[in-house]
Amino acid sequence: MSLSAPGTAIAQPPSAESEPQPGRVTSRLQRTPQERDRFELGVAVPQGYFDWLGTFGYRRFLREGGPFEQAMQIELSGTAKDYLGEGALSVYYFFRPIKSYKEGWKLRPLLEVGPGGHIVVQIANIEGFNDSAFHTQGYLKTHLYGGFEFLFSQKVGIVVRGRLTAPEDHPFDYAQAAILLR
Repeated sequence: MSLSAPGTAIAQPPSAESEPQPGRVTSRLQRTPQERDRFELGVAVPQGYFDWLGTFGYRRFLREGGPFEQAMQIELSGTAKDYLGEGALSVYYFFRPIKSYKEGWKLRPLLEVGPGGHIVVQIANIEGFNDSAFHTQGYLKTHLYGGFEFLFSQKVGIVVRGRLTAPEDHPFDYAQAAILLR
């Protein structure tokens, strides 16, 4: 029991629970919820036989580590021409230099690189036989994307990018424009 004058408060020492613990690991995830997840609905002009390519992707920001931010993207794409159609399920792991843009910028340069795994299904309608042939193949490739993102608001924007792929018959394999939704 302490004696003090009425109406005066006695300062209590801070408890050990309220002080930061030395050596404690804290999260480096610094993105707002709108920055962590986004959907992309796009169209691309590919190199080769097809004239267009439709894409739908989901991108998730994973972490910042060293000079890069890291993200994962899952993408469905599809195209068709004459008797041949092709669809793909792709999973990418991207590295983007942290210092290449600031989060407050409306127009952001885009430069990212990383591996991508692809499962591709081709469907051919065989004329005269009333039949379809299917061919499936899996690939693991390295991709480099360059372009820009323009944000209309925190939730809607446009991304325009080109893709270089190795190994590939056509190294610059497509140019894409997509609407991004967060």
